[in-house]
Amino acid sequence: MLRPFMDRVRLLLSRCDAFGEYLGTLSPEAWSHPSACTEWTVADVVAHLAGGIRWSTESMDRGRRGESGPPPPPPAAGGESPSARIAREAIRLRQELGGRVRAYYLESLPPVRALVGAFRPEDEGKTAMHIRRGPMPMGEFLNQRLAEVELHAWDVRSRLAPGARLDPAAAEVLAEWLGFWLPFIFHPGEQLPRPIRYRVEINGRALHDALVDGLTAQVGAPAGPTADVLLHADPETYVLMAMGRLPFDEARQAGRLQVQGNPETARAFTRWFWPT
Repeated sequence: MLRPFMDRVRLLLSRCDAFGEYLGTLSPEAWSHPSACTEWTVADVVAHLAGGIRWSTESMDRGRRGESGPPPPPPAAGGESPSARIAREAIRLRQELGGRVRAYYLESLPPVRALVGAFRPEDEGKTAMHIRRGPMPMGEFLNQRLAEVELHAWDVRSRLAPGARLDPAAAEVLAEWLGFWLPFIFHPGEQLPRPIRYRVEINGRALHDALVDGLTAQVGAPAGPTADVLLHADPETYVLMAMGRLPFDEARQAGRLQVQGNPETARAFTRWFWPT
């Protein structure tokens, strides 16, 4: 069951603070080390994350006060995809900041603390404007920002200290949140002869179903006694796999993911759903 809204608000702040403390332990050389994000160094990831904390905190605060969201991002230049523009902007920002990347990150946190102090439980049902996805329920927006912080922190730590793990509390929230987020990262293909029902089970509990017909995906509470494919995992494994950090076959070979159903159909889950 998803944690209460105010618990998740405080969790977001604690994960932001924890990453800031971790950054203080890095050597000068570590900042230029490749991260788990293609084409980004550690410093690029941190610059991107700090910029994201700034706009998202403003958006949540405006949503809390019932105001409209921030203006949309500038159009991609020359047909550039949103992902390519985000990658380019992070590198540009990191170059502009020079040696102030960690300071820029830390400077983004006081507004988060102020927002945590201002939030009330009833704010969960309000609307915040996501810079790429548009209007979003505040509770889901908050979960998405937790995902951004926790996963990008993992993108850094996992390359500097192999074996780095997600925070257990954050992983539990994010596994639940994927029931909301999967449709945003669905990539349609050809119409299937019949729909495929995937069921995700976390630590033995059926979490959600994803019904894929090739052109669309419907994600919701488990429906019916059976599914075509059952994916059994712990919260961290499911989150890392669904969010493109842990390859499907690697998770299976390590014993972190158990599958019931046709192996190729199961493997296709990460072809239907992957972040951009």
